[in-house]
Amino acid sequence: MRYLIPEFTGIGDLLQKTPLIQSIAEIDQAAKIFLIGDNRWNGLDIVKDSSLIEETYNVVEMLRLELPQDYTNTAIAELYERVRYQQRRILSDWLRSIEWDVYFDSCHSDVPPIISRLIEQSGTGKIYRHADINKREPSSFWDFFRSSRKSASIEFVPILKGRHDIDTNYDLLEAHLDYPFERNYDTWIALRNDDDLVKRWGIHKNEYVCLQPGAANGAATPKTWHPKNFVELSRKINESCGMKVVLLGDRGDHEQIISKHEWPETVINTAAKTSIEHLGNIISNAACVVAHDSGIMHLANAMSVPLVALYGPTDYTATRPRGKRNKILFSKTPAFAVMYRSSKSEKKLAEKYPNHEAMANISVDQVMCAVDEIMAKHRNDG
Repeated sequence: MRYLIPEFTGIGDLLQKTPLIQSIAEIDQAAKIFLIGDNRWNGLDIVKDSSLIEETYNVVEMLRLELPQDYTNTAIAELYERVRYQQRRILSDWLRSIEWDVYFDSCHSDVPPIISRLIEQSGTGKIYRHADINKREPSSFWDFFRSSRKSASIEFVPILKGRHDIDTNYDLLEAHLDYPFERNYDTWIALRNDDDLVKRWGIHKNEYVCLQPGAANGAATPKTWHPKNFVELSRKINESCGMKVVLLGDRGDHEQIISKHEWPETVINTAAKTSIEHLGNIISNAACVVAHDSGIMHLANAMSVPLVALYGPTDYTATRPRGKRNKILFSKTPAFAVMYRSSKSEKKLAEKYPNHEAMANISVDQVMCAVDEIMAKHRNDG
């Protein structure tokens, strides 16, 4: 069969779908898997070279759109609302050409409405779509009009609270198969390994620790630990372990967070200076990674790199890394797990819990002990 899987969010959400992709390929030996997305945060790039993927369709690239730099949900929605008729035809032609049989529409995919409608009209396959069983959306005349034009049939699959994202994605496959199957929780990537991408920074395998001081491209979010803590942590790592520290992030992280603090001279800042392939190689060769609930955290987990994950307000039941080389630290404040299936945006929650207070219950010493513990275990296992 031919399977279509969307991804319009980012690295973390796509990596949480890789076990689903792996399972499809194992269960259906003749499966052809297609991905569609806009490559926000380079999500498609980390899996497109996998032998399991037949083709990836980058909507932004194919329709010659330009993603706004701030990546706000409002700006993205406005971009897709401006898609012209001719651009819709290009997308419709591709959707029809792949002749998809099954479309898994996860609640974590954030598919723009215009693209959802085109997918619904593009084939006679079956759509498995998540639905909140506790929420009933009012219908309108236009909803009825659009539904009358659908070619595909739709089966709604309940969203269960307290469910890990990997299981939520698997629930769609189980609805399609109509029988339970053994679930695997190992995420994966398909990036080229190139040691030269690491050596150019004057660093070598297992001789440095990666830190992620920011998140969300430097935008306001309650899930980040205070940058001053990272500054102190980088000093402790260098002094007590004799290891170099490498900072990870993108342009917004560098401009809004990293550049506003004074770091030890031994710290190497790669933020905003790496491609996704470059970033992947730096992470995969690190002795340890310290990260927030983010794409970088999921990358480290997918590459089985020793990881210290910092959690506070985010929904750890859904996103926690499930690898065996991870240690999770929780900030227990009034904001703990406040994003548990919350309808409020990160921006709104950042306003309610300013100045990194949602992550304030994790100390530098706690993180340093976790780094020492996880690296000692790694050395013993090796």
